[in-house]
Amino acid sequence: MRLRAPSPPGARRWQVLAVLLGGAVAIAVWLWTRAPARAEAELLRLGPELLRLTPEGSPELEINGERLRVRSGRMEEALPTLLHRATERCRDRAASGELPVLRWGNDDEGFAGCLTEVAGRGAAGDPWAVGVAYWYGMRDGEHTRFVRVESASPLPLRRMFPSDSDAPGFDLPGVPRPDGGTRLLSAQDPRAGHAMVIYRASGRDLGALRRRYRRMLRDGGWTVSRRATAGTVRAAGRGGRLILTFDRTDDGSRVVALFERRVER
Repeated sequence: MRLRAPSPPGARRWQVLAVLLGGAVAIAVWLWTRAPARAEAELLRLGPELLRLTPEGSPELEINGERLRVRSGRMEEALPTLLHRATERCRDRAASGELPVLRWGNDDEGFAGCLTEVAGRGAAGDPWAVGVAYWYGMRDGEHTRFVRVESASPLPLRRMFPSDSDAPGFDLPGVPRPDGGTRLLSAQDPRAGHAMVIYRASGRDLGALRRRYRRMLRDGGWTVSRRATAGTVRAAGRGGRLILTFDRTDDGSRVVALFERRVER
């Protein structure tokens, strides 16, 4: 029996979901167009994590300037019914029959997915601007738990994930960028009030980076927590709380800034 770690609460849970989706979409689409068998393995691995992290309902995430609709819930129909409906919907929307509708399932779990649009292939624009549709289901007693991810429009992947410049999106208001930093990912859920930005920074001295951020945040009007946590700076202001985490990468450092809007109770 495989045990899973408990889901992180609130904004931290949402943060993991946003990072997971941003990376998974890029990787899965790349594999879809080149190695469908490997894409199947990635999509099957993705499903249980999305199901664990996505709250029941229909959040809409904006990742690097593009919207992804995510929905999770329960249904009384059996798992094969969910996969059949998803497959038929994919066949109606799939990109001109050029790329396969991927599906896999057994008695306990399964998924179906497709690339729904291909815009400008072979043209001067982004030749891999694609729409994505993905369903995953898991049997849960007499019910089927499911999660569905669909892009609101074709995703211009090359523009969303550039190799040598800022990714599109936003910076958090009042949160300074690291010196010489490059924005890798920005994500937000406007309804929940959560937002996150990830930067790549030069230099690997995390202590100096944290100290510099604490000074810059205070100068910008944030109230910085005195609580010392390795790799983390916490602050409050602008109607919410800010959590900054720092870690080393192969070519420098990474700064993750997560903002959670304060909710009056």
